Amino acid sequence: NEDVTIEQGGYVVSTSKWKRTIIEKKVTDESGEGSATVFDFIFKTRLDVDNEEWFVRFTAPISNDGIFHTDLNGFNFDTHHFRADLPIQSQVFPMPTLASIQDTSQRFTVLSEHAQGTASLQNGSIDVWLDRRLLRDDERGLGQGVRDNVLTRTRLRLLLETDSYTSDPSTEFEITKLCKTMWDELNHPLEVFGTQKVDEAGEKAGAADGMVEAAARSFFLLSETGEGNAVPFVYMVHKRVDDFKHAIETLRNSDFPKGSVPLVVSHDGHVKEMMDYVETLKSEFNVIQIFHPHACYDSPRSFPADDPELNEGYAGDTYGNKRSSWATCAKHHWTWMMKTVFDMDFGKKLSVDSIFFMEEDYVVSPTIYSTVTQGIHLSSNKKDYFGIILDITDGGVHRERGGEDWHEITFRTGPMAIGRKSWQKVVDASDEFCNYDEYNWDWSVVHLMNKRLVPYKVLAPSIAQVRHIGVDGMHVNSDQDTTAAGRRDKAKLRKAAAHWTIPRPFHGTGVVHADGSAKPKAGKPNGGFGHPKDHEHCSNILAPKWQKLA
Repeated sequence: NEDVTIEQGGYVVSTSKWKRTIIEKKVTDESGEGSATVFDFIFKTRLDVDNEEWFVRFTAPISNDGIFHTDLNGFNFDTHHFRADLPIQSQVFPMPTLASIQDTSQRFTVLSEHAQGTASLQNGSIDVWLDRRLLRDDERGLGQGVRDNVLTRTRLRLLLETDSYTSDPSTEFEITKLCKTMWDELNHPLEVFGTQKVDEAGEKAGAADGMVEAAARSFFLLSETGEGNAVPFVYMVHKRVDDFKHAIETLRNSDFPKGSVPLVVSHDGHVKEMMDYVETLKSEFNVIQIFHPHACYDSPRSFPADDPELNEGYAGDTYGNKRSSWATCAKHHWTWMMKTVFDMDFGKKLSVDSIFFMEEDYVVSPTIYSTVTQGIHLSSNKKDYFGIILDITDGGVHRERGGEDWHEITFRTGPMAIGRKSWQKVVDASDEFCNYDEYNWDWSVVHLMNKRLVPYKVLAPSIAQVRHIGVDGMHVNSDQDTTAAGRRDKAKLRKAAAHWTIPRPFHGTGVVHADGSAKPKAGKPNGGFGHPKDHEHCSNILAPKWQKLA
C-alpha cells in the first residue's frame, strides 16, 4: 500500500521504505574501439517488517536451462544447476561479487560491490537478495532472529555481452576482459587521500588545500547520481562586483563541477563591470547568462522602477509609504529568474530537477556541491520539506549547531535549494505571493508557509556552508528597512560581514528531527510591495503561457 514516486522517466523509483536509481553510462568495449552500455542499479532499502525477505529479479532473453555461475572468492567460479525437486532455500548460493547466466547468443552478468545471496529460479533470470528480517531463528547457526536491519545501500552492475566469451559447457567458466574491467571498477573504486599543510606559524593552510577531501566526496556523489543529474548554481547579481569575485573564488576552490554543471548568472541590469567579469568566467565554468528584461537599472524612470505617475492617487503601502524601486525591483527580478530557470532547457545530457540559488555576495565552503546534493537527496524523501538552506545562522543572526548533522528547521531566508515540486507550489499560490505587501521574496515565501500553501520545513547543515559577506541588499540599505527588528538584524549582519572567513567543510548525512520547526507565526508585512501595478506584473510573470496568450 506504499505510494510509489516515479521520477526522471523511471530512472528513479522510490517509496518511504526503498529507493531504486538506475545509472546508464557508456564504456569502452572489448576491442577498445567502440563502446558498450552498462547499467548500475542502486538500491537503498530500510526493511522494518518482520518475516520478510527482499530481492530483485533481473531477466534477459537467455535460455540458460537452469545453469548459472557465481564466483567463490572474486577469482574462482562455481557452476550451479537448478533442481525442481529441492526447496528454494537449497537453490540460493553465496555471491561474493558476481552471478552470470548464458546461452550461445548472450551472456548476462550481475556484478555486486559486496557479498549477497543469489539464485536462478526461472529460465533467463537472476535473483539477488537485498535484505531480510526474521522474527525467529532460522536454525542456520545464528541462534536468534534477524531484526537489526538498518538503511542498506546495494549497487549492482548489469552487463549484457554478445561476444568474447565461451559458451561451451565443457569448458570452465571465465569472465571477459570487459567484465573484469567493470568488476575492478566496482570493487576497487578510486580512493583519494590528502593532507592539510601547516605553515611555519603552526596555522592550517587555506581552504584550497582541503580540496583533495572534497574531490573524493564529489567523486562518490557524482558516480552515485550519474553524469546526467545536475544541480545548477544560480546567482542573482547586480553591481557588487568585488563581492561576486570573492564568491566565485570560493566556488572555484570548491567541489563544484565547473566543466559540466551549469552556473547560471541572472543579471539585474546591464552593468558593464559585472558583465565584463562574468565574460572572463566562460572559459572555466559552464556559464549561462540571463538578463532580467524589466531591470530597474536599465530603465530607472519607468515601471517597474520609479514611475512618478504610479504614486498619483496611491494611498501607500501598509505603512503609508509611497511606491519606490528600492523595494520593488529585487522581488520582481527573483520571481522572473526562478520562473525562467525552472522553464529552461538544459539539453538532453542534463537532468535538472532542483536548483541552488544565491545572491552575489555569498562565499561557499569547499564541500558546497556535495552538501547541496546530499541535502536534496535527504529532503526529497519526505513531502513536507520545502527544500534545504545552507546557512543555519541566517547570516550570523543565530549560532551554528553542534556536531555534523542536518537539522529540521523552519524556513526563514536563503541561500536555498528547492525542486520543481516546491517551486510549482509557489506558482500555484501566486495570488498570495504577488499581492502580499512584502518587498522581500523570502518573507513572501514565509507568508505562503504561514498560510500552509507551501511546506514550511527545510533541512539545514549544522555547519553553515555559505557566508554572507555583503552588508545590504541589492537595492536597499539598512537605513531604509521599515521595521526596528529588521534594522537590528542588519546590525548583526554588518558585524558578521566585517570579519568573514570561508565556511568549514561539512560531511553530515544524519537528520535531527527537532520540535522547533514550528509553522512560522503570522506577522505584519514589511511593506514596499502594495501597489496594484506590482501585483499585476508579478502575477503575469508566474502566469502559464497559455493564459498569457489568451
